[in-house]
Amino acid sequence: MKKTIYYIYETLKEFIKKGDVHILLDSISHFSRWIKTTRKDYPKTITDFVPWMNFNAISLLNKYLTKDMTVFEWGSGSSTLFLSQRVYKVISIEHNKEWYSKVNDMLSKYKVNNLTYKLIEPEYNGENAKN
Repeated sequence: MKKTIYYIYETLKEFIKKGDVHILLDSISHFSRWIKTTRKDYPKTITDFVPWMNFNAISLLNKYLTKDMTVFEWGSGSSTLFLSQRVYKVISIEHNKEWYSKVNDMLSKYKVNNLTYKLIEPEYNGENAKN
């Protein structure tokens, strides 16, 4: 415990010395959201509408995205739901057939209709060929 407190103290000193207190405060503001995700009863599914990205990025997107935007997404999941609620249109490409099917079912369930969703599987040839 003593080492942890010392580490926190040293980290705080560095943030203050560099003038990056705003980064620290922003990170602290997301702590309670993050700690919830570590609980066993927290829903760890694509239907929780929380994209798989850090909370600072989510906050930035919440501030930046508007209903007149079109967004391109490479890789789909809960971020697809998240984006579809905030923009005019989402274009999403998925490479994994099984995941595409799961996400497609979820999108149908939630009646997401501002989306172009494509499965584009990798092509294997030459050095990248499957054995």
